[in-house]
Amino acid sequence: MNSPLAKTAHTLTSKRGSWLVLGGIVVLVALLFGLLSGAGEDRPTETAPADSESTQAQTILDKFPEADKQSVMVVASNEDGSELSADDQAELEKLGGSLGDSGGDESTAAVTGPILSDDRQAALLMVPITVGLTNSDTAETVDDLRTAIADDPTAQSLTGDGMSLLVTGGPAIGADIASAFNGADFTLLIVTIVIVAALITVLILWGKPRMSQRVKRRGVDLLGDRDDRSAAQLRADAERSAREGDWDTATVLRFRALARSLLERDIIDPAPGATAQAIAREAARAFSAHNVALTAAASAFDDVRYLRQPASEETYRALAETDDLLAATSSPHAETNAQQEAVPA
Repeated sequence: MNSPLAKTAHTLTSKRGSWLVLGGIVVLVALLFGLLSGAGEDRPTETAPADSESTQAQTILDKFPEADKQSVMVVASNEDGSELSADDQAELEKLGGSLGDSGGDESTAAVTGPILSDDRQAALLMVPITVGLTNSDTAETVDDLRTAIADDPTAQSLTGDGMSLLVTGGPAIGADIASAFNGADFTLLIVTIVIVAALITVLILWGKPRMSQRVKRRGVDLLGDRDDRSAAQLRADAERSAREGDWDTATVLRFRALARSLLERDIIDPAPGATAQAIAREAARAFSAHNVALTAAASAFDDVRYLRQPASEETYRALAETDDLLAATSSPHAETNAQQEAVPA
C-alpha cells in the first residue's frame, strides 16, 4: 500500500500532481507547436519520386513558354434565368477588356469572350492567369481577379441589374479548395489532438486509482473479517437476524453495516485492522453531534463480539437508529475528507 508505485500513482492523481501533469502537457504542446510551425504547403509534385511520370511531365512543362499560364472562366447569367441581351453582351465584352487591361501583361490582355451558351442564358469570359506553385499561391491570383471584378464599374452595373458574375475553372476550383483549408491550421489541429489525448490520459490516471480504491474497499478487511457485502446487504441481513430474535448476530451485522456505509460514502478511510472504537472516532470527526451514539454503537459491537456479552433488542434498536440517522445525514466534512484523500501525505 506504501510501495513506490502506489505513492507515484497517488501523487499523480492528487490535486497538486494533476496540476504538475497539466503543466508538463502545456510545455510539451508548446514544444510541438514550435517544431511543427515551420511546416508549409509543398508543391504538388515536390514529394513525388524524381522518376515518377508526374515529376517528369512537370519538368517538361516548365520548359515551355508561358507554362504557368492557365485560364479561368467568368460565368455570367441573369439571376431570373432570362436570356442575355445584346446590351448585356456588349457590357460583358467591355468588362473583358477591363480585366485584360488590369492584368498588366500580354497573357492576361487576351481575354476571350463573351461566349454565349446555346440557350443564350449564360456567357463565358476566358481570363488567362498566372498560376502559382501551389493552390494557395494561385488562390491569391484568383482572389485578386474576383476583387477586380467586384470593383469594376461595368461589373457593378451588370450585377446591379440582376446579373451574377462567378469565377470558376480548374485553377479557381483548386484555389477554392486550398482556401477552404486556410482556416484549418494543421499545426493547431495536431496540438489539439495532443491536448485531447493528454486530457484523456489525465482522466484515466485520475479515475482508475479512485475506481480501484472503491472496488478494493468492497473487499477490505473490516472489523477483523473480510466481507464483500454492501451496507444495504448487511442491513438486510441484520434485520433478518433481528426478526429471528438473534440479537447478537443482528448487532454485529448492523455495526458492520454502519461502518460499511461510512466507507462507501468516503466519510471514513480506516486503516487495515481498525477497531470499532477507531472507526467510531473517525466517524465522529465528520458527525461530531453523534459522538456519544457512535461510541455506544462501537461498545455494543465490542461487547458482543469480543466480551461475549449478549445483546438485547434495546441494544440493537439503538444501534440501528444511529445507523439510520447517519445514513440520512450529510456529513459537513465529507467533501473536505475526500479532498484530503487526494493530497499526498
